[in-house]
Amino acid sequence: MKISPVVAWLIRVVGLAVFAVAFLLPALGLDPHDDHPLMGWKCASIALSMPFSKEAGFNLDVILVSLSGWLNFFVLLYLVLCLFKRLKVVRWVFVGLCAVSMISTWAFFGRQHYTPLMGHFLWIAGAVTVILPEFFGSKQQEKTVEPLAKFR
Repeated sequence: MKISPVVAWLIRVVGLAVFAVAFLLPALGLDPHDDHPLMGWKCASIALSMPFSKEAGFNLDVILVSLSGWLNFFVLLYLVLCLFKRLKVVRWVFVGLCAVSMISTWAFFGRQHYTPLMGHFLWIAGAVTVILPEFFGSKQQEKTVEPLAKFR
């Protein structure tokens, strides 16, 4: 089923709104009994700064957290690429990178036994909604009309 470009952009805008709201909500519980979960924006700042932290060192968890933080950039770059119809292959690369980022997030949570909260689920749902139209394609005009065709 193909969707119109207008519907595709409406879906992406809704996804971006959900994605943005997620940064304002509790996203990660470090302990099941923790009364002070990390907010989405704090998770993003930790994920982006983790590779540059001297205390963190370099291990699998740092790689997983870093990859998860890159989801934010991948989604935004994907949206920019959507402005150019000819970059479909590049957009699919970014869809794959988004999937890798999501999987690395869940792998990190599993390794550390962290609890994802509402902000995390909305973050993922927003990202998936943004890239969802890529799976449906868009309707192409059946016939292109030349501006001066009626004068021939």
